[in-house]
Amino acid sequence: MSSKTIACCSLVDEESIETFLLRNFPISAAKIKKSSDKKKLLKKVFVNSELDIPIDLINIGKINPEFTGSEMEIIFENDDFLVLNKLPGIHSVPLEYSDTLNCLSFLIQKEKWSVLNTNKDKMERGLLHRLDLGTSGILIFAKNDTVYTDIRKNFHTLTKEKNYFAVVENRFSQNGIHTHYLQPHLTRGKKMKIVAKSELKAVMEATLIDYNEAENLSLVKLKLVTGVRHQLRAQLSTLLHPILGDELYGGKPRDRIYLHAFEYSLCYQQNLFNWTAPLPPAFKNLFKKI
Repeated sequence: MSSKTIACCSLVDEESIETFLLRNFPISAAKIKKSSDKKKLLKKVFVNSELDIPIDLINIGKINPEFTGSEMEIIFENDDFLVLNKLPGIHSVPLEYSDTLNCLSFLIQKEKWSVLNTNKDKMERGLLHRLDLGTSGILIFAKNDTVYTDIRKNFHTLTKEKNYFAVVENRFSQNGIHTHYLQPHLTRGKKMKIVAKSELKAVMEATLIDYNEAENLSLVKLKLVTGVRHQLRAQLSTLLHPILGDELYGGKPRDRIYLHAFEYSLCYQQNLFNWTAPLPPAFKNLFKKI
């Protein structure tokens, strides 16, 4: 992320930098305090003094129109939905304004304004579900507020299939349904850990598709029954089959995390939609059966 700032000049004396920001920018006090050094906020501002204000603070809630990633495929689009094949290394939504590697900045470049004007008071706009930074594949956006509200309220019942492919370490021999309970772990819940019991129930169905004996890697198809953050990564790790490239959960280093959202099926207004994102070449190069 960039740490760029914008030089600002105060035309009057201000009792503090916080007062200057509140007077001159549409930013709430809560967001200012959350984003800045508290001691710096109390510093007095004098007339004609120059201040370097972080661009991410001034543009809170806005999306950078610059996209610096590779071209992505729009798999499907109609009046209600836009479906994107997300690349690994691209955020589903920007973390802050200076983030230029995110799907919404990509959609600005493609002039997909209906997605960007949906749920426009929130950073995720029309996004209906997220994929982790390292995960590729199906990402679904609503193109108006009605669709967004309908789907978000009933996402787990309206979504009929959520299928992923993962390349995991060792020969996978645990076909079937796996149930675990998760709990946020590390600073700001960076990682999810398996616990004996919690409110976050994670259920997946796993099936071995192919095995690469030379590299001791398995291609596994995963049906996501629930939708808990990092659940596939945490569950496979606890089964002693960490995803290739997923170092946070014990996987060996690789060029990417080998997890791909392959297929989503969604029923809306009595119409069944089925979207697939072809497996990336990096997956296909490891196995013969795909």
